[in-house]
Amino acid sequence: MRILIIANPNVGIDKAKRAILDKIASCIHSSGGSTDIMYTVNPGLGKIHSARASLEGYSAVYAAGG
Repeated sequence: MRILIIANPNVGIDKAKRAILDKIASCIHSSGGSTDIMYTVNPGLGKIHSARASLEGYSAVYAAGG
């Protein structure tokens, strides 16, 4: 299973929020899956990432707020 996490860039800056994303990714990896995290630095970028995800072979897409 390949999972894309689309996150607000504030998640990557805040250590506590980043730790939560890392924990989620670790749980997915321990179950045999893989994760990629993409940050939305411009409005509308999340919509583009999610629309392309199935074409790029992702099984699921999750959003992480700031």
